[in-house]
Amino acid sequence: MSAMEHILRTIPLAARRKVVEMPAPETKPIVAIEGNLDNLPDPRVVREAASAQIAAANARNPIPAISDPDYDADAPPVIRNTPRTQDVEAGPLDIPTSAMYGWLAGAAQELHSPLAWAYCALLAAYAGQGINMGQASPNPRPTVYVTLIGGYGSGKSVTMDRAVALLGLDERILRCDTQGSDRGFVNSFGGKVKSDDDSLPLTAHLILHDEQLATMKKIAIKGSNLQQTYCTAWSKDKYATTDKQGRYAMNARISYLGGLMVADPTDFGDAFGVETAAGLADRFIIAPPPAGRWKFDHAWVPPVSPRYPANVSMPLDVRRHLERVSDELQASGNPLGRLAEIAARVAMITASANQEEQVSIACMDAAIEFARWQQRVRAEYTVGEAEHPDARLEQIIIKAMKDALIADRDGKPHLCEGKNIVRDGRWISWRLMAKKHTWGRKHGSTNIERIRRALVTTRQIEEFDAPPTNKGERPQGTNEYRLKGKWDVD
Repeated sequence: MSAMEHILRTIPLAARRKVVEMPAPETKPIVAIEGNLDNLPDPRVVREAASAQIAAANARNPIPAISDPDYDADAPPVIRNTPRTQDVEAGPLDIPTSAMYGWLAGAAQELHSPLAWAYCALLAAYAGQGINMGQASPNPRPTVYVTLIGGYGSGKSVTMDRAVALLGLDERILRCDTQGSDRGFVNSFGGKVKSDDDSLPLTAHLILHDEQLATMKKIAIKGSNLQQTYCTAWSKDKYATTDKQGRYAMNARISYLGGLMVADPTDFGDAFGVETAAGLADRFIIAPPPAGRWKFDHAWVPPVSPRYPANVSMPLDVRRHLERVSDELQASGNPLGRLAEIAARVAMITASANQEEQVSIACMDAAIEFARWQQRVRAEYTVGEAEHPDARLEQIIIKAMKDALIADRDGKPHLCEGKNIVRDGRWISWRLMAKKHTWGRKHGSTNIERIRRALVTTRQIEEFDAPPTNKGERPQGTNEYRLKGKWDVD
């Protein structure tokens, strides 16, 4: 079953009939190429030849009202007359409007999904069509790796499917299989070739993984070269591997979109574990979950409006602008690092989606804001490190106590058994906190108790010293603790 068939089967029959039988409303964008795209021999040739026609069609009838090259990156995206069907509670890691740009900023609203998920998913899906396919080694390289973070049933896959459906991507672009090795990766986009054959045509693809954890487990296998293969594909089109059965090669421009099921940032660290710390993890754009639960439904009908990539370049003054801002952040102790390169890539993708021939300063400023937003996200979602299990448990407990204190001070207390686990803004019930987070089941009650004693001994937490009773007896234990250090309010 193809990816598009899978998407259509997830849409109710009535809505599916709307897609198949009803003509598109006049307010929707028109397809810029006449005829049936499925009958075209090579869509990339058509895209190159029809770039002017596509730009003119999209200018006449854009999907959101944001296709003006002079679009103000600081202004909020313009929403069409159909508002988002499900509002989601705002959170501290929500993507700011200043970090989004142009056509993709408005198209993200069309998904009616949490905005961070929608915008990042569209970045990967749009790049997966192939940008600047006439250049062997474009610089910056217009590809991205994106992972959507969220719990079970939170709507990650729904958002990914909507992004794919909106752009009308099909099996020529999509690759949904999980690669188990470097040779399996190459075979997904190329195949067995002669030892001296380097004539493979350049193609573009989007790897779409609903369950990214399966890929992370393949990467974690001892001796696996899959991590290095993903790193190479992020930087280059051509890759080859040789074994006793022959030589296998590919020539493909790869973007990645995956959904990673994690309940909290500590689970993220376990999924993006030690095996990815060597370089793959910081190549990913991380789209955090919304603060509140998104109550999605399947009544959404995709306004299938192909937006074919336009060729785009980055002028020297825009490159120097990025370097200057990056140097300023480095001097202030807040370096972008790899995110500077990701900002350049995002700028190329968003400018292409906006049908611009060159990346503008406004476009780059939005991409820089995107990178700075990613800095805040990465501060919360950190990759795993080689550490003792006891150290991991200490991190989990300390973070849970900090989160409970912050929630209590924000008027959104953490409850267990109908009670606030925080008393007087600082004392935390150990029993209620352990029950709320099911620590005994996850880590073992004996281990949790041992870590509690260690935290008290090292003065990271302090037990509440209850006053004597009326009979002069001192309680044997209050089961309430507070954090020391900057969290100590005494």
